Amino acid sequence: MELIDRAIEGKYWVVYYLVYAAGVATGLALYWPEITGFDTPKDARLFLLAGIVGLAAGTALLSVIIVEVTGRMVLLIPAAWRKAKSEGHAEGRAAEHDRIQSVIAQFGQVDPDTGTITLGTEAQEQLRNGHGKP
Repeated sequence: MELIDRAIEGKYWVVYYLVYAAGVATGLALYWPEITGFDTPKDARLFLLAGIVGLAAGTALLSVIIVEVTGRMVLLIPAAWRKAKSEGHAEGRAAEHDRIQSVIAQFGQVDPDTGTITLGTEAQEQLRNGHGKP
């Protein structure tokens, strides 16, 4: 079972083909006597085979929709949203850091005795509200 899990890991399409093949095999197994019977008209056999293939394809498509919608939209969208949100927060923090550094570089004065940076009132206003505007 582990071998099968590793083989189809990240390859959902394999599962879809297996669902299709299982549907065709089940349909053929259930209707084999009618398909091979001499008393069944040729057109009826063709329609029976078409129905089996169509039902198997529809079942495989339904499994695609269920897996992709629940897997990607329900399970992965919250993860993608959290990732995008954290990236946005990181970009915002980086932009704020750059803004603060530019204000310090523009207005900061280093006290020669203590080595601390002092800022005037204009710089403090710019740091408080982003642009120095009240």
